[in-house]
Amino acid sequence: FPSHDTERTLTTFTIYDNTSLSAAQIEQLHTNSLKGDKSGSAWRREYLAELVPDPNMIIIPEWDDQYVYEHERPEMFKVFDRLISYDHGTKDLGVILYGYWDFPENKLVIERTQSISGHDVTTKTIADSIHKMKSELWPSMPVKMQLCDSISQQLLIDFRQLHNLFFTRPTKRIKGKTSLTGDVEALVNYSRTFIGSGKLVVLPHESNALLIQTLKEGTWKEDVSGKKEFARLGTIGHCDAIAALVYMIYGMRQIINRNPLVANRAGEPTFNI
Repeated sequence: FPSHDTERTLTTFTIYDNTSLSAAQIEQLHTNSLKGDKSGSAWRREYLAELVPDPNMIIIPEWDDQYVYEHERPEMFKVFDRLISYDHGTKDLGVILYGYWDFPENKLVIERTQSISGHDVTTKTIADSIHKMKSELWPSMPVKMQLCDSISQQLLIDFRQLHNLFFTRPTKRIKGKTSLTGDVEALVNYSRTFIGSGKLVVLPHESNALLIQTLKEGTWKEDVSGKKEFARLGTIGHCDAIAALVYMIYGMRQIINRNPLVANRAGEPTFNI
């Protein structure tokens, strides 16, 4: 819809354009629709042709725009744990998040979002983008964790040996086995609890618009067996920004209780793992 609308090739008709229905009939349909969905989103989608997500299928219903605000770096920022999370994409978007864990405030602060896509993208393209952003955001500062979901071991080796990027995979233990991304719903539920408790801050930087939009609009879809997966939706792709965020939130569980002030005084290394 958005692309056709931009090109002015989309014509939209709502129920109010149907001259065969009386005002009373339309009002009755409205009333009946609200009985099944009190939020009114079904009415807006089905009768007003609006792009409104089904609230029952929203991936992160805990998301609220109140989590978007300026969060000043404190004086002790240099000792904080900085994190990069990359949801690798080929036909979908590749999304990279840059954030840090503000231990005293108990907040994960997302400072920037990058999206990289296209068939001509190489590991060098990606690495150059990451190194450039790192140098702009955190000059001469180490990164504690770099997470990438790629199933390609060779890709991770290339990043490490050719581009000095030491990515680790976000993993989850399920029934005694280690899975790359584990149970997607379980990972999302972990992140929903984290976000719902007010631990996430997204800076109001223009680069974070994709992440914010995806958190607002990202929905599940079900296959014929009832299994849930992320839906593909216009400009937000395969909800790749949510995937990158979920990997970061789950991946940082091992440092969430780590006091960086004490750790650095003890001489603990803070470089890539």
